[in-house]
Amino acid sequence: MTNTRIIPLMAVLVFIAGVMMAAIIPSTHAADKHGLSDVQKIIQCASDPANILQIWENPCNGRRVMVCQPDDRFAIVIMEAVKGTWQNITCFFKEKLNSTEKVCRYCENRGLRRLR
Repeated sequence: MTNTRIIPLMAVLVFIAGVMMAAIIPSTHAADKHGLSDVQKIIQCASDPANILQIWENPCNGRRVMVCQPDDRFAIVIMEAVKGTWQNITCFFKEKLNSTEKVCRYCENRGLRRLR
């Protein structure tokens, strides 16, 4: 009998490995809209798998949302698989999210499914 938790865990591990291999590169949208210094801080944090607090998936489009905390603020990184490689769509600080509970509610309210 297989453990049903193994499949989601494997998906998360494959996702993290793909992110590390792709080296998260800031999108121009993120830099233009949210400021280059914030984007660089978020990318630096999210590039280390040990810093990823949560990973969510959008079941409608397959995008992944990573949550990290480079400073006293929580950051959201949205990734999309393009030709087998995870690419950064955008990343930003969410100022109103000042606790992990609020981060979870934010993601759940957007219809995301928690992977980790």
